[in-house]
Amino acid sequence: MITVDVVRELLGSQVDDPTLIIVGGQAHVVSGAAVGEDRYAGGLVVVSRDELHHLATNDADEMSEWRLRELAAQLEATVAHLGG
Repeated sequence: MITVDVVRELLGSQVDDPTLIIVGGQAHVVSGAAVGEDRYAGGLVVVSRDELHHLATNDADEMSEWRLRELAAQLEATVAHLGG
């Protein structure tokens, strides 16, 4: 569900306040403002890009492939633990 590609998409997103959410078992990167829209109703907010930067304690441009995989695994484990 949350893969390295999803983490890259979140880090590189051009939308305002990019946020990763899970809706119907699928990961989506949307603007923070879109989280409240009907089409995302019932979705699980996982992390915003700003929050992910705090978790990563590193600049996205300098993030290694290993660190991206580690972040994806951490986020996936968090969602699984929450039942998302």
